[in-house]
Amino acid sequence: MFAAGSRALLACPVQLGAARPGLEGSQQQPGAARLLWTTTSMRGGSEGRKPLPSDMLKGYRQRMAECVGFDAERTARVDPIRLVVIDRHYQSARHILNIGQTMDVIHERYGDIANISLHYMEGLSAREQIHLWSSADLVVHVHGATQGSWLFLPKQAVVVHIVQHPAGVTHDNSYADQLVADLRWVTNVTYFPVNNLDMAYAHFKTEVISKHEQWRALSAEDKIKVLEGGTCEHLSDRAMRTHCHMWWFHKNINLVLRPEILVPQMDAAVAELYSKLGRPLPAGFPKPFDPAMYQHRRSGGGAPLGRRLLAALARGFRGWDR
Repeated sequence: MFAAGSRALLACPVQLGAARPGLEGSQQQPGAARLLWTTTSMRGGSEGRKPLPSDMLKGYRQRMAECVGFDAERTARVDPIRLVVIDRHYQSARHILNIGQTMDVIHERYGDIANISLHYMEGLSAREQIHLWSSADLVVHVHGATQGSWLFLPKQAVVVHIVQHPAGVTHDNSYADQLVADLRWVTNVTYFPVNNLDMAYAHFKTEVISKHEQWRALSAEDKIKVLEGGTCEHLSDRAMRTHCHMWWFHKNINLVLRPEILVPQMDAAVAELYSKLGRPLPAGFPKPFDPAMYQHRRSGGGAPLGRRLLAALARGFRGWDR
């Protein structure tokens, strides 16, 4: 199967220039990137599938490097780290609702040792995605088909993989485990999981699912179990459980990402990257971390401009700029 498939995959892709309208960025992955994802998906994760042949993946990766123009032999670096955060648009689901706070935390904690950037795969062509992933040393992203792009990461790169709800932890991380096994003898990519175990921080797009006839058919008790318990397993009908898993927990859910579950795994990922490259950790790393400092924080050093202007109106604009 894979011998014939590998010959087809080695053909230079022809649709690399522009994004195809209407598709999420992860749906525009070329060849083996999609193969990595779909062959894992067919088995529901890592169960029942052996790692893909490393020679096939190496050959495809080299061919893509020649076609697209990235360095397939590049090894990740730490001077500084190229740290890429990949979010998803709200309408695509699995969006980080507090992405502003999340980026503030990442910049404050890792800004001294990393060049940090935030990206969205929606709207990027396959070529643009490949260049982005191949230039990253450490990537932070929420679970999804964008994992297929791990194939293009530099050697020894590290990923922080976020799972948005408790019921997905075992299933979603099994994909990551399988990809690590696939790439062990290709790039030796490794990952650290960030698992949201509290449904209070997983938010359904209720403006969407409330219109589903399946949702309207549920009893109030069943709805509470879905919303608060984070599970579909109590639903007696198999078709209903399938709809629940796919259309509510996969395609219509977003996440508030708490610093207290993100930072420890990011610290571990940074330490892993330095270790894999045989480099000592920077002096003073990791910094002390107090999650409370990020709670109820105001932007900037004081009240936002709008609030200051409203207060100034009440004072008759005396000292409005203080």
